[in-house]
Amino acid sequence: MEKINNNHGFTLIELSIVIVVIGLIVAAISAGSSLVRQAKLQSIASESSYFKTAFYNFRSEYRALPGDFNKASSFWSGETNGDGDNKIETGSNLVAPIEDILFWKHLSLAGLIRGGYTGSIAGTERFEIGTNCPASKLSGGSYQPFYASSAHYGKTGNNISFASLTGNTSKNLNGQIVSAREARSIDIKIDDGEADKGNVYTLSSAQYDATNSVCTDAEWTSASGSYVLTDDTIGCRMIFWLD
Repeated sequence: MEKINNNHGFTLIELSIVIVVIGLIVAAISAGSSLVRQAKLQSIASESSYFKTAFYNFRSEYRALPGDFNKASSFWSGETNGDGDNKIETGSNLVAPIEDILFWKHLSLAGLIRGGYTGSIAGTERFEIGTNCPASKLSGGSYQPFYASSAHYGKTGNNISFASLTGNTSKNLNGQIVSAREARSIDIKIDDGEADKGNVYTLSSAQYDATNSVCTDAEWTSASGSYVLTDDTIGCRMIFWLD
């Protein structure tokens, strides 16, 4: 008796349906990832505001700057003092001063921010995110306060930098963390949307400083710079001025 073979391949209609379903799944995953990143990007605005508020409250209560506070040991036994010159100073690599690292511990000891921080250099690295500096909700991001003695687009002063350790120099937090469009969206939300004006500045990361085509069209040492919105490279860092 002849056997009837019931095995058959997919029809073109069936294959088309499978391809459409796969496409919808991929699109949904991509859209979901984009929404998650957008939510994390928006958190930068609230994080920076939270840390700036803590800074101003500390300055008001102690008449000094966190990290730079030269009487910290009088309030918290055994704590390291800053030099009290109203500049949050930073060293490079594993070299002092470490006022940028003490900043977070002083704020924590004062009860003005959540979490605890070591107030010391992290072994063979200057920074260890989550240990001596706070972790951002945006993966790989953190904050480093420092006094900009060299003009950044013409401005000097104390600020908090938002960046990563990717492509950093001197073991400082000056690596890339957001794209130009992402930085501008944050800037517009809390400031003026200009890379080189207001209370929020955006700079090319250490890795891309000299390109003038990634993130901004000029190095931070220039008098001015604008967002390069035609490039989607994650090549920016941001600074939030404190004074």
